[in-house]
Amino acid sequence: MAWWPILPLLALVAGGWLVLRRRRPVGAADGREDGVLDAGEDAPNAARPAEPAPLPAAPVPPSVTLRPLRIGLNMLTATFEGEIGLASELGIEDVRVSLHLMAASKSEGQAIAALHDAAIGRTVVPAFALPPGGARTVRGIGVLAREATGGLEAAGRPLFVPLVAVRVGWRDARGEHHLIQAFAVGVERVDSAKLAPIWLDQPARSYDQIAARPHGMPMVRGANGNQVLG
Repeated sequence: MAWWPILPLLALVAGGWLVLRRRRPVGAADGREDGVLDAGEDAPNAARPAEPAPLPAAPVPPSVTLRPLRIGLNMLTATFEGEIGLASELGIEDVRVSLHLMAASKSEGQAIAALHDAAIGRTVVPAFALPPGGARTVRGIGVLAREATGGLEAAGRPLFVPLVAVRVGWRDARGEHHLIQAFAVGVERVDSAKLAPIWLDQPARSYDQIAARPHGMPMVRGANGNQVLG
């Protein structure tokens, strides 16, 4: 039992080792200094923020089609009725659709472009949303004063070539956008794929054997006001 005098010394050494162990830097057990993680390594259980989905380079407009049902003339007005088809590749909200009837003329391009700067006005139906890959058909009516239907002639005869401009406004992740797609409307012919105009020197009547053709490219403006297509 000659070793019992060294017991206090052993206890002092053990206590010092425990103090040093508690002060050891975090990460030292893994061979890292000062507890700093190696570059490119993640702390255990560290939560990474979710990265937002990238936005398209430009707004993706819905496709627009027009199925004319009838157009009629009386002494005062020309009235058009048709179905507008909309299809969206991406989900869009606050979709507003308006229909504008006008006559083909030398200044038709300016008249169509002017719709971009005008208020969208009364819509054919209340605003709605389209999910990704969604489609919807709405019915619209356009009215034009009879005196505004003239201006063109063929072989000395006055004629009316109806133009229907469909304007669509919508919102997506980028903001608010709108497009205008124009269609030329005419009477279907059995002897030709071309559409016949409406002759204004004939008695006023209604036409239901009519068709529509896209008239020019769609004109699309993004949230910043710039034209991005068409």
